[in-house]
Amino acid sequence: MVEDVICEVLKISPDVVNDDLCYMSISEWSSLNHINLMLAIEENFDIKIDNELVLTLTSAKAIKKFIYNKGNVNKKCTTKNSSKCNFNHNLKVHRGLHDIFCDLTKITKIDGEKGYFLYRGISIDSLVRNSNFEESAFLMLKGYLPSRKELESFEKELRSLRTLPNEVIDFIKQCKELHPVDALRTIISFLVVFDLSKTDKNPLIILKKGMGIIARTPVIIAYHHRLQNDEMLIAPDETLTHAENFYYMLTGNKADKVISGFLDKDLIIHMDHGAAASTFASRVTIGAGADIYAALTSAIGTLSGESHGGATEKAMTMFEKIRTPENGIKYINDCINNGIPIPGFGNRKYKVPKDPRVKYYEEMVKYLTNGKNKPTTVLIIESIQEIMRSRMEHGLTVNVDFYAGAFYELLGIKKELSVPMFFMGRIVGIVAHIIEQLQDNVLIRPSLKYIGDEDICYTSIESRCS
Repeated sequence: MVEDVICEVLKISPDVVNDDLCYMSISEWSSLNHINLMLAIEENFDIKIDNELVLTLTSAKAIKKFIYNKGNVNKKCTTKNSSKCNFNHNLKVHRGLHDIFCDLTKITKIDGEKGYFLYRGISIDSLVRNSNFEESAFLMLKGYLPSRKELESFEKELRSLRTLPNEVIDFIKQCKELHPVDALRTIISFLVVFDLSKTDKNPLIILKKGMGIIARTPVIIAYHHRLQNDEMLIAPDETLTHAENFYYMLTGNKADKVISGFLDKDLIIHMDHGAAASTFASRVTIGAGADIYAALTSAIGTLSGESHGGATEKAMTMFEKIRTPENGIKYINDCINNGIPIPGFGNRKYKVPKDPRVKYYEEMVKYLTNGKNKPTTVLIIESIQEIMRSRMEHGLTVNVDFYAGAFYELLGIKKELSVPMFFMGRIVGIVAHIIEQLQDNVLIRPSLKYIGDEDICYTSIESRCS
C-alpha cells in the first residue's frame, strides 16, 4: 500500500499518515525525503513522476489519489504552494512561510521555475559577466545603474569609510578567540556605540550608516582573521577596490585582476536573494523600530545557521570528513538511507537541477584548476553530484553552498570565513531591504496556530505527582 511506502521512507508510524500529512508539516518530510519518497513511489508502483508531478504530490492525500486513480491527480487537493497544510479544515498553516508574500519589493525577482533572478530588473548574469562590486552595490542601494561620475563618487565614499576607531580594533582583539562569524556579529553590534544618531530613521541617514558598515565589514573580517593567526594587522589601502582591499588586508598580497574579478563575482552573486531568512530577519527587526545595527546583528545571527549561510562551512566540513571521492559514495548513501540532509543540496526557490548561481562558481573553479591536478575537494564534489544526479533531476537542487566552499579553498580562504564572506556580499542587499522596509513600514507579526491542550485545571504543587 502507498501508506506503507510513505511510512518506510519518512520513518514514521502508520497513525501519522492521514489526509492532513503534507510536505514540511513534519520534520521527517524534508526536501531530501520528499525526493526520496518520489523515487520510492516510482520504484514500488512502476510509474514515472516528472518534475511537474513532484510539485503536486505534496500531501499523503494527493499521493494516494494519484496511485489509486492511476495517475489522475486531483488538482483541487494540492497546489504548487507545497507547504500549505490544513490541520483542522478551517485554517491553513504555511510552515516556514513558504511561498507566502509578506510585502512588495522592487529589489530582487526570483523565478524558481526557470532558474533565474534579477537585481533591480537586471539579470544577475549580466551583472556577474560585466559589472563589479561597487557598480552592483550602487544599483542595489539606489535602484539604478550609476553614471561614471556617480560611480566614482560612490567608490570614493566607500573607500573613505573603511577606517575603524581604535576602540573597535581593541574590541576585535578581545574577540580574538571567537569563531569569525560570532566575532563579526558581536563587533557590528558594538559599532552602535559610536553612532550618536542611531534612532534616526531618515532613509538617507540609514543609507549613509549602511554604507559605513558595508565598507567596514571586510576590514573587521580581515583584522579578526589576522589576529587569530597572530599576524600583523594591515591598514586599509584607499587605492584598492572593495574586493582588492579585502584580499590585501586578509592575505598581505595584492590580488591580480583575475582574483579581484572573481571576488567581485562572488560578492555580486551573494548580494541578495529575496526574502531569505537573514534578510527577512533584518526586516522583522527594523520593522519593529530597532536600529540598523540590531537589524544587521539579527541578519548575521540568522545567516550563520547551518540551513542558511552556514551550509557552505558545513559542506566544506563534509568534504573533509569524506576525504576521498570513493568515500563519498558510502557517506552520501548513508545520509540518504537515514534521511539526513546533505549540505549543498536543496533550495526552496528553485525547481531546476542547479541553483543558477552555481554555474559561475563552476566556471571559476574550472579556471583556477585549469592545467593542474584537481584538488581532492573538486573530485569529491564531482563524485557527489554523480551520486545525487537522479535526485537533482527530481528537483533536489544543488545550491550555491556546494561550490562556493571549493572556490574559497582554491583562493586559500579558510572554511571558517565562508559565512563572513557570504555576509560581505549579502549586507548590500540587506541594507537595501532595510531602507525599503522603512519607506512604508509595517510591523511583521505572523500568527501561530495553537494545537496544544486546553482547559487544563491548575493544581497546587503539593497535589502534583513528583
